[in-house]
Formats: sequence, structure tokens, C-alpha cells
Amino acid sequence: MALSERTNMPDRYAIRAELLFTGGGRPALADQRVEIENGRIVAIDDAASGHADARFDILAPGFIDLQINGAGGVMFNDTPDAQTIARMAAAARIGGTCHIMPTYITAAGTGYSDALAAVAACSGPEILGVHLEGPFLSPEKPGVHPADHIRRLDAEDMTLLLAHCGRILLTLAPEEVEPSRVQT
Repeated sequence: MALSERTNMPDRYAIRAELLFTGGGRPALADQRVEIENGRIVAIDDAASGHADARFDILAPGFIDLQINGAGGVMFNDTPDAQTIARMAAAARIGGTCHIMPTYITAAGTGYSDALAAVAACSGPEILGVHLEGPFLSPEKPGVHPADHIRRLDAEDMTLLLAHCGRILLTLAPEEVEPSRVQT
């Protein structure tokens, strides 16, 4: 399905930006025209070079949040489901965040499996995957994580993680994982 069919946007359009931030810490460019085709930027040139379908004072890249525990009055650990993720994503958009990885932190047992299922149930480009921050951390260096919920990765955990199709950012203590557990 083409981007235009999903978003009711034309296949090709141009935006005029009084200030265009291109990323990488570079200074903003003044009075630019950004041409977009099928959801991708195909040209950036001086605004005087052609017609623009829309005008904005500032145009900037969207942010990506790889560790978002909650937003919009909800916490992912409290209710790890698709509705919580949707609320978090909507709240993050207000500040310019386009993509998120909802983060589930160290908790008892295999509660993280609900977080995996919630992310798997979400469709759309704004949810990049899930960030599991524990429970496979160092019991000697737990940081803010509840030490009584930190544990070693076992075969059941590995099965759950591998079934998630690779959309995981996993924070773990490598010294706490048996080498046979990481070879598949």
C-alpha cells in the first residue's frame, strides 16, 4: 500500500520552510523547499525554485525515543498493552517524537512477556519495538532496579525473546548470561 493511500497525502508534494533543520547539529537553512515523493525526501532547494503545497516556519527531523517508560499519564510497566503504547506514542508526538521503543523495566517473573505481546500487537511505523531493561542484570550492581527481581536468563526466557522476531533492545549484564544461552 502506498503512503498516499495510508495517509490521504498526495504521492508528490512540496513544503516551504522558513528554517529547515537537517540534523547532525548543522545550522538551520533559511527559506528552503523540501520536495517529497511517496513519503521520501527527494529534493531540498531554495524556496524560490518552485511551488510549495504547504508552508511552515520551522521544519525539523523527528525524534526517536529508545527508552520511554511512560507518557500521557500512563506507565508501560503498570499496564503493558497496546492501548498504553498508543497513549504513550500520542503524548510523545506532542514534543516532536516520531518513533518510540516502549520500555519495560525489571519486574517479577516473566511479566515482560505481556510487553512483548503488546508491541507485537501494534502496527505502524511509530513503534520500533520494545526495550526490555532487565530483569537479566547484575545482582551486584542493580542500580535502581529491584534486586529481588533480577535473575539469570533461562531457556524459557530465551524462547520468549526469540519468538519476538528481533524487535527488541535488551539491556542485560553479559557476565550473568551463560554462553550456551546466547548461541542459537
